[in-house]
Amino acid sequence: MAVYAQLLQLNMLPPEGTAAVFDVFFGIVDSGVPKAEPNEVRINVPMDSPGTWKESFIQAVITKAAELGYTLTSAGIRWEVTEPGDYKPSFQAVNWTKDKTFVNLPASYTNVYAGNVGEGQLVNTFGCKQYRLVIQVNKIGTGTHDSGVMDVTNSANVIAIADAGAIGEKTLDSGWTNLPAWMAGEQIIKPVARDSLATGDPVYHQFALYLR
Repeated sequence: MAVYAQLLQLNMLPPEGTAAVFDVFFGIVDSGVPKAEPNEVRINVPMDSPGTWKESFIQAVITKAAELGYTLTSAGIRWEVTEPGDYKPSFQAVNWTKDKTFVNLPASYTNVYAGNVGEGQLVNTFGCKQYRLVIQVNKIGTGTHDSGVMDVTNSANVIAIADAGAIGEKTLDSGWTNLPAWMAGEQIIKPVARDSLATGDPVYHQFALYLR
């Protein structure tokens, strides 16, 4: 059985205090019965926090659906025609595909690429909730190798994967992870790496960052 809902329209009503008021119109389908019906739900959202509105709209539809006897999840809601209610469709935000060989990778974070202060690229996380970092590397060395991406303007802002495993060619995958607070809006990020023993000679092949 699959239950789906499509948001059809938002109508704005007069505000109530500091809250904006919307009527959310949606259609809902239960393919297992089957049955379908149009419906609506009214919701108040804070004027000073528009970034929370989407989640509030989605939750209001889920709650209304439950009152109607439907078991609906955010992933089953289509937002703006095709976008799921839980996450945006995943996409590759940035990647670096040049090979880089290290000799005695330092113990502190070091730019993987030497050009233009680490060869940073612009990433925009607007509307996204999670990232997935995928790194292709030939690990050479017995230490723990941390590799990831760093904010070019603040070295404290970094997301990385720790690899304490065996040597050899491998794919490091962070899996889908909630975005850190610093990674909001537009950021220029660069690939970085370090070795706990400062003796490793890894060969990095690719850094790819996905968002959803």
